[in-house]
Amino acid sequence: MLATAAICANVAAAQRDEVDDPEITVWRIVPANFTNDFDPAKLQKLLKATPSRLEKIVVGDSISSLLQKNFNISETWTPAVYKEVLERVVALNDLPNANKLRAGSELLLPDLPVTPKKVSGVGNPFAGTPALSSSSIDWNPALAAYRVNRQSTSKGSLASPTTRQLRKVRRSQLDSFNFDPVNASGQTTQQSLNFQVRDLPLEAEFGQAQGAGAISEVLPPEHALALRRLLQGTAKTKPFLIVLDDSWPTTQEMKKGAAFVANASREIYKRYNLSPSVTSVDSEDLILLSSLQDTTFCDADCEWPVLKSHSAKIKEALVEFTSADTKNWVEVIYLPVNAAPKGAQYALSEMMRINFMAQVLRDRLDDKSTRPTTADLKEANNSIIQVLNRTGIRSFPIGDTITTDKAIIEGVLEFASLYSLASGRPFYISLSWTLPNLKYPTYFRPNTQGLVIAAAGNKAVVNIHNALVQFAARSADPGDVVAVLNTATSEDCESSTFTDQVPVVGLGFPGRVNKSICGTSFSTPRIAWLLAAREAIKGSLPQSIEDRNFWALKQRSRIVSLQHAERTGAKRFGVDVMRLLAD
Repeated sequence: MLATAAICANVAAAQRDEVDDPEITVWRIVPANFTNDFDPAKLQKLLKATPSRLEKIVVGDSISSLLQKNFNISETWTPAVYKEVLERVVALNDLPNANKLRAGSELLLPDLPVTPKKVSGVGNPFAGTPALSSSSIDWNPALAAYRVNRQSTSKGSLASPTTRQLRKVRRSQLDSFNFDPVNASGQTTQQSLNFQVRDLPLEAEFGQAQGAGAISEVLPPEHALALRRLLQGTAKTKPFLIVLDDSWPTTQEMKKGAAFVANASREIYKRYNLSPSVTSVDSEDLILLSSLQDTTFCDADCEWPVLKSHSAKIKEALVEFTSADTKNWVEVIYLPVNAAPKGAQYALSEMMRINFMAQVLRDRLDDKSTRPTTADLKEANNSIIQVLNRTGIRSFPIGDTITTDKAIIEGVLEFASLYSLASGRPFYISLSWTLPNLKYPTYFRPNTQGLVIAAAGNKAVVNIHNALVQFAARSADPGDVVAVLNTATSEDCESSTFTDQVPVVGLGFPGRVNKSICGTSFSTPRIAWLLAAREAIKGSLPQSIEDRNFWALKQRSRIVSLQHAERTGAKRFGVDVMRLLAD
């Protein structure tokens, strides 16, 4: 009984740790071909970016034997690499004599991968896939080192010249880890030698003004009529708009969103080798997603237009626009930002899995001869379960915040990017919620045919660029997000503000839905929809890789040109529909 009680107590403690101080995955892809012609400058940079791991010394161990066992390097056949690593080990351990090691003591070694001992076979589809090296959580912040005796490496890619290292660390210990401050924008993290945070719980803040009432039309009658006329004929492109929010607003939107994710996933898998199997087989999540018929994310009376969910309010805020789009030129898709709504876990799992597999291939995404391994897929599935479990199940109506995760947000962004690349369809992602400044930034794939549009928030005293409110603050630096403020401000409807010190990729639009619902939460999807509509009306398919790479930059430059440079404050960013839709 005592043993059982102790086991139960340990399990309970572990569960509390996962809630209060969750286990975070950090990752990087690094070279693993430490031959004698390895670039010395790159090796020094890699060693500087590499944390340590502890190796227990046994009788007979020497520095040379340890370096050969752990890294497959030698003073004989890789003297230049051996010398650099040896100097690093001596410095880490402050060794007065590198030839004298005491059995039973522990030695700090750089957490580098081992150089493969065999050459890849011809036609091996995993030869270019990074070997997978993972460890359980055992990080010592005081020593800045892992206590790992052996690393597990995927057998299918032992001959790879690179290794994907995944390590576990508690959230409270992240500050003791070595991250690259140059990557503050999240733009260059994919190519960094430093570890990056892959998943991290985040609290998204939603404005939750309650109340019903007659909808407040924001379009003058002549603009509404002109918009309807413009959305006739034949669309130049077929954009899609993802509203990433608290829930599906209706059962119908749930079915539509599930079908979109399922169909887009199949398109992505057809275009890229993101599965270990040569034969394309739907994942269990895709099968379950395709079979969804209803959703029970709330009581029967909570669906739009009752407006208990935030997404239901967004749906009403867009009625004036979507009703003019009788040919469905802009495909609007609602997706939940956490796993609470029924079916959301299947959609989010599929998108995160695609992102994790894309991370494996990284710059070899277009290489048809390379694919992830079964070990990569298994690791991804385990991580997905962990992320979804800790996003929490919230009942409706939701409060002011929802727990989401960095991995979920990046998963949706990468999913949209890859589907856009595979299908040729431009995308827009509307984020009607805010996050505090992120110390470990979210990665947005550059050079895509898509825009992220983010709400500024509803606090008049907050300058989003001073407070670094995410993701709208990225509208100034690095300028890869379109920030939106609300121009229909009043005593009961405020808007956060932008800086006037530097150029901002931002616009303003009315956020009034009815007499009691108002905010940037509703200005944002309206601007996102209008930008997508203009693309359908005026856009064109990229004719070259250069066209595609500069698509988003040109769109953001045009957005800045719509601003009223002679004005100050919110008036500088306000734009009417016809000006936005014009050439």
